[in-house]
Amino acid sequence: MLDFTFEFHNEAETIGTEQEFALYRETQLRLRQLAEGHNDLTGAAVTLEPIGGSPAAPNLYQCRIALYARPENLAATSKEEKPTTAVKRAVEAIERQVREKRERLRERNREATAIGANEGIYELTAQEIYATYAENGTPEEWLAQPRTQIATQLMVEEELNQGDAFYAADQILVAAEERVERADAQAQAS
Repeated sequence: MLDFTFEFHNEAETIGTEQEFALYRETQLRLRQLAEGHNDLTGAAVTLEPIGGSPAAPNLYQCRIALYARPENLAATSKEEKPTTAVKRAVEAIERQVREKRERLRERNREATAIGANEGIYELTAQEIYATYAENGTPEEWLAQPRTQIATQLMVEEELNQGDAFYAADQILVAAEERVERADAQAQAS
């Protein structure tokens, strides 16, 4: 877990030090547990303030939580008659948002895996892709085939998805052309 910064601001003067510390401790514990084992949460700022009634006898409290998260920060607000309930409900709301965000990210990753996305292929050079998928033929043989035929072959034999197969086919054709040009240049030089 990354360093998790935590701030708790109590603006409700009617809450005693002991109750404030208990709210601080409980909120910090729950938010740190939410961050534990993950690297998407970096900190939180919690504010508790009276928003209804008189300053000496508030009858409504608001708790706001700003959760510093990647890729987007999250926020939750709760308004309740009791300060402890306001804090508890705001924490529950932020926990729910984090769980939903993480589930959306997991679902996106599952979908990418299901379609067979191979991010690593885009990091290879044309020559590396040729060496990986096309060494079983000569450059001239590859250049004689249409792009669609090469992509289809890669989908069937290498189990690449359509997008990855067409990208690899393009790179194979580029590498094959470079190899033919290099061989021609060497033949003319000798």
